[in-house]
Amino acid sequence: MLSRYHRDAPRRHPVVSGLLVILGAVILLRAALEGSFGRAAIYFLAIGLSVVLVDSVLAWSASRSPQIPIRDPRFEFAVTAIIGAGALAWLWTRFVWHYQPQGILRLVWLAFLFGCVFDIFLAIFLLARRYRLGELGLRGAGVLAAPPVIAIFATVAFAFTQSSITWSRIVEDTGGSWLAVVATALSAGVPEEFSRFVWQTRAGAWLGNRAAGWLIASCVWALLHGPKVWGDTHSMLAVVLSVLNILPLGLLWGYVTHRTRSIMPSILIHATNVWGLQNLP
Repeated sequence: MLSRYHRDAPRRHPVVSGLLVILGAVILLRAALEGSFGRAAIYFLAIGLSVVLVDSVLAWSASRSPQIPIRDPRFEFAVTAIIGAGALAWLWTRFVWHYQPQGILRLVWLAFLFGCVFDIFLAIFLLARRYRLGELGLRGAGVLAAPPVIAIFATVAFAFTQSSITWSRIVEDTGGSWLAVVATALSAGVPEEFSRFVWQTRAGAWLGNRAAGWLIASCVWALLHGPKVWGDTHSMLAVVLSVLNILPLGLLWGYVTHRTRSIMPSILIHATNVWGLQNLP
C-alpha cells in the first residue's frame, strides 16, 4: 500500500510526476516492441518493492538525520554544474575522441580525471566552505535501508534474469582479485553517489523543489554514462536508450539518499549492483 507521502506526490509535484510517467511508459513501450516487456516489468517491480521496503525500514527505525544545510544554493549549484561539465568533457574526449595525451598534458589530463570525474574538486570546494563530513552526506544514518534493496535486486535477478548478472564479467575484468573488485566498486559508487547528493541537494534548494532536484541529479548522472556507451557502440540510439534505461535506477538511489539524508546506503547499493536489471536488451 502506498503511503500518503507517495499518494500526494502527483498533486505536490505534477511536472516531475508527469515526467516520471512518461519515462516509464517510454521504457515499457520500447521493451514491448523489442520483445523484452517482461524484463522491463521485472526491473520496475524491483524498484517499486525497494521503495516500499526503504520506507518501511525508515518508519521502523527511530533514528533521523538532521536536515542538510546549504548556505548558498545558487552559487554552489553553479560550481557543481561547472565541475560536472568538466567531467562530461573529460569523458567525451576519452571515450568519443579516444584522446590520450603525453608528457605534461598527461598530468593535466589526470588532474581533470580525479578532480572532475572523481569529484575531488567538488569535495575540496565544499570543505573549503566549512561543511562538515556529515553535512556532505557521510552519515551512518539509514544504512539499514541498504540491505533490503540489495536483497530485492538479488532475489529478482536470480529468480527471473540470471543472464543479466554481471558478477562473472566484473571478476574477469579485474583479474579475479577481491581487492580489485572492491576497489572498482567503490571507485564508481563513492564519487557518483557523492556527486548525485550535491547535485540533488543544491538543485533542490535553489529551485525550492526537492523533487526537481532529485530528477535533475538523476538525469545528470545518467547522461554522464553516455560517452562510454557511444565509445562502445558509435550509435546515438544506443546512447539514448542506455541513458533512459539506467535513469530509473539512478532515481531509486537518489530516493534512498533523499530519505536517509546520507550517501552511505546508496554507496552500498551502488557498489553491490551486479544484478544488471537495468541492462535491458
